[in-house]
Amino acid sequence: MINYFKSNGTDHDYMNRTDFWGGCTPDTPNTRCDVGDYKEDTVSYFGDEKMIIYEPCNYASNVAYYHSATRVCDYPDWTGTEDQIKGQKRAFATLAMGSAMWHGSHTYVGYSFDNNMIAVISYLAH
Repeated sequence: MINYFKSNGTDHDYMNRTDFWGGCTPDTPNTRCDVGDYKEDTVSYFGDEKMIIYEPCNYASNVAYYHSATRVCDYPDWTGTEDQIKGQKRAFATLAMGSAMWHGSHTYVGYSFDNNMIAVISYLAH
């Protein structure tokens, strides 16, 4: 994530489109990212690199997904297979990073990372 910030995203992704850091904010409409009207009132800066975090509250709240993964570890009575349970743990841990990427960067890569992992968790739960 820090490397993506340092490079300001990319001039051309796999669809030959730009994906700059902050390119999916409500102030810079991008049809690939459904940001809506929501926008936190503050921007934070993270680490020595002063990485811009566009939604600091939502960015920090993703720690809850790591807690979900540990809860899956702690629950003794799952009816799924060991591989299914392992998949849930991995999906929650990956969603924590993906959602942090979206809420921190407002890039298409973050948007996709967040939404695809939500879909994976929903599929696994189903």
